[in-house]
Amino acid sequence: MVITNNTCFQTYSDYKLHVSNFYSICPGDFNRFLNDPTNIDAFFKMIFLDVDAAIPIIAPLYSPVGRPAQFQVQMLRSLILMSHYRIGSPQVWCQMLSIEPCLAVICGFNPGIFHKFPSFYDFYDRLYSGIHCKREDFILDHKPYEKPDNSEKTKKGQKWNNYEQSATGKLLVQFSNNVDHTENLDERVLLSLFDTLGVSFSIDHGLIDLNIKIAGDGTCDHEHAHSYGKKVDENNDNLRRYSDLDADWGWDSDLNVFYFGYTIYTISTINHTTGTDLPVFLTMAPASQNDAITSMTALAQLRSINNRLSFSHYLLDCASDNVSTHKLAYSLGILPVIDINKRQTSKNVYEPYTGISDDGRPICMAGYECVSDGYERARSRHKFRCPFAQRKENTCPMKDQCTKSKYGRVFHIKSEKDLRLFGVVRYGTDEWKEIYKDRTSCERMNNRILNNYEFSKLRMRGRKRRFITLIMDGINIHLDAYRKVTYILIIIITKPVTIVTIEHCV
Repeated sequence: MVITNNTCFQTYSDYKLHVSNFYSICPGDFNRFLNDPTNIDAFFKMIFLDVDAAIPIIAPLYSPVGRPAQFQVQMLRSLILMSHYRIGSPQVWCQMLSIEPCLAVICGFNPGIFHKFPSFYDFYDRLYSGIHCKREDFILDHKPYEKPDNSEKTKKGQKWNNYEQSATGKLLVQFSNNVDHTENLDERVLLSLFDTLGVSFSIDHGLIDLNIKIAGDGTCDHEHAHSYGKKVDENNDNLRRYSDLDADWGWDSDLNVFYFGYTIYTISTINHTTGTDLPVFLTMAPASQNDAITSMTALAQLRSINNRLSFSHYLLDCASDNVSTHKLAYSLGILPVIDINKRQTSKNVYEPYTGISDDGRPICMAGYECVSDGYERARSRHKFRCPFAQRKENTCPMKDQCTKSKYGRVFHIKSEKDLRLFGVVRYGTDEWKEIYKDRTSCERMNNRILNNYEFSKLRMRGRKRRFITLIMDGINIHLDAYRKVTYILIIIITKPVTIVTIEHCV
């Protein structure tokens, strides 16, 4: 059976015609295929995903001269469906396409006519423009990974403080420039595909507003490769083959162990109307890289890759509690809402004063506003004094508990602390707490990727394949959200496919 199909950049209209032709020839096989709920969801995703916008992104990856490449769009659909079925091996996927012709059809292939699995690896290389290593490149005579000493461990639940504050300052200078911060990235094509097929899809279908709050958080991606490699020469113990040269060691604060792998960092938003969490940016960082660095990098790259969205607030946990992150967000017109790192301060973050007044003055332990006593430029801090200390007689009821100095209690607010505690959205206020509640969306998103889409179970090696799978998982999450909030009735009688949708909010 041969079905006419345009094999060079199959358009959306060609795809619907292709599916209709197959149904008209083999309606029984198609109805049998759709008896499985997982297959139904896969079919809905492919029917409603218009990949025409992705053609300008993948077309430059192929030579404009010579024999035209075939099945590029079909292979892109295949990668999305591989993620849907939680399959990480192209070889296993091609076996499924051979066994189930309907699966090949909803990818856009003709039954039995599709690329074999080596072509999928070539497609990976085109999507990810990094250096393509050969088999012998993984054999080294030295250890590329050094596990941190146990002395570097932190307490359970605490982040690994393995970066200098000057590093965030350098990033602030770098990202303050109005340039494209994704232009030279190996994953530039993949980020564009995710923004086009995932984020823009949700914007066009009303799942994401144009002005949103975003939240960022990283999660540990444990690599299943062994960091010590495999011996290849019995006479040379140092000569070993390493299956992943991109991964390194990081700290898992949940399990309280060092782990070998990567950090998945997501920036997401929540739609309260539909009750859906949606990723707006996905990236993979070295496991050793602190979230304080990744949160700034991810925000700058998101602004470079997406020019449709505007962001009102950037919600982060205490790992990103530094002045540079606040300044970067403010420079981009975003209000930072960041938790305070209690390890860098006392339990009372307002110490030694109990709070701050509406006029921006410290409130002492007796409940009085302090008096401004100038600004010390050398130390970049504001100086405040006890309101009773300048009087002839100190009548403060708590003068004995406060200080015995005749000069009186002195309070200082450094400019950096002022930015972190007393920004536009003041730390610890009811407004701050209400906005900060939405930060849990990125935690749920990380759990969705690792567990629901079984990313942590996939036996893949190298950042390239893992990043491609991560992007496809993100696209599927957007399609799942549209499937959740839409009543869908698909009528396939003859060509072309007729699609009727009734959108509603759950």
